[in-house]
Parts: sequence; C-alpha cells; structure tokens
Amino acid sequence: KSKISNAITICGEPFQCCPMPQAAMPTHPSVYVVLGVDQWGTWTVLDVGQTDESGDESQAAERQSCWTEKCPSKNLWFGLHSAPGPVNVTDRNVLAGRICAEHKPQCTPKA
Repeated sequence: KSKISNAITICGEPFQCCPMPQAAMPTHPSVYVVLGVDQWGTWTVLDVGQTDESGDESQAAERQSCWTEKCPSKNLWFGLHSAPGPVNVTDRNVLAGRICAEHKPQCTPKA
C-alpha cells in the first residue's frame, strides 16, 4: 500500500490526485478513481469510473454515500488518469477493468 500524493501509480498507470473538494471533472474522456485515505495517509480505491459516463443521479448519489461510508476518516481523494494524449475507449475499459480486478473497489456498480 502506498501513501497518498498528487501523483500515484495504479496498475502501472499514472494518476493525478487531489482532495475531493478541489476536484474538477475534466471535459475529456478519462478514467478516474475515488480514493479513501486513512489516518496514516494510505489510500484504497473505493470507486473507478470514466468521466464521460454519467450514470443517473440516484445511482451517483448512492455511490457517493458509499464513498463516505467506506472511508471512516472522510478523507476522500479524486484521481484522474494522466496519460498523455487521448486514451481510446477500449484502453479506458481495459484500465478500468484492471483496476477493478486488482483493487476490488467497493462502490463501483457491477457492469
């Protein structure tokens, strides 16, 4: 397990991170993660998704309440895949799938 910082690696891919209140959803399609950070600064992947997939509002609200429930410290961070250049949808799906397989996020809706 690694400590939270502004740049972390998940499944060999770079992610830019910031505390959730400062997070801005980008306009370009990308993979994002929601990280729960404990009092020791160690992060866990709570959720993974793609920025251009807007689920319905009730589902979004459910996911968000799950984040706070699974992160007792309430220290949530937002991580955005920071690979250079556009990442095509196949690569995004593969990456999101790899993160799900390796980190087993608890708030990601099962596809």
